[in-house]
Amino acid sequence: MKLKHFLLTRVRLTQYLFLFAAVFYVVSLFLPKIELQGAALTLFSVNSFLYGFYISPIINAQRIRIDQLHRLVVIEVNKLEELLQYSRRMEPEFHAEIDAAIKSYSKAAAKGGADAGKSEFTSLVDMIVGYKGDVKDPHKEMLKSVFVAQQNRAEIKLLVDGKVFSNEWIVMTILFAITIAFILFTRLPEIAFLQVIPAILCAGLSMLIVILIKMSTLTHKRAKTIWVPLQKLASRV
Repeated sequence: MKLKHFLLTRVRLTQYLFLFAAVFYVVSLFLPKIELQGAALTLFSVNSFLYGFYISPIINAQRIRIDQLHRLVVIEVNKLEELLQYSRRMEPEFHAEIDAAIKSYSKAAAKGGADAGKSEFTSLVDMIVGYKGDVKDPHKEMLKSVFVAQQNRAEIKLLVDGKVFSNEWIVMTILFAITIAFILFTRLPEIAFLQVIPAILCAGLSMLIVILIKMSTLTHKRAKTIWVPLQKLASRV
């Protein structure tokens, strides 16, 4: 698990690019070469098209998923700030309890994402629903805000769980392996520059897989700022 975390969060994409290029170049030196004829070229073309046709919408779906998570977390923070504003118009003791509950939840959620902060959020909801004070108008607005926050939190959980499915990984792995094999086994003219092209091409194709893994696990650079609004809220409360 530690190795997986290291590979996903500590190794940069540019480092992967150079590593893959070096590995594929060394591997290509020891593989037998063949000259692709009509049928083999057709098969290679069809496989390459299927690989690009299949992986492109999946990467795009993951990018949209990350953008939606950004939007939903901002909405959630806005609703939590509304709860704070409404609580300031109520009894000081109740405001202090809401303040502490929101801070506790924000810290937990910012640290652990959608899978964290469940008990803290439930405690916050119970606190608002179970209010027995006399200030009714702000409390009604708090109930509306916390209801929206509950719905929002459910959507966040669904999006976080929306990773690439195992059957999709199987199809992509098959298409990827066939494409890489065709590239590495193809005989090219004896020109030094052309001998490097297969390794660079294979590295580029491998980078697509790495990027998709990072997006699926929300460790991609694009996803790193998802929980920042919650972190800022926790520091302000």
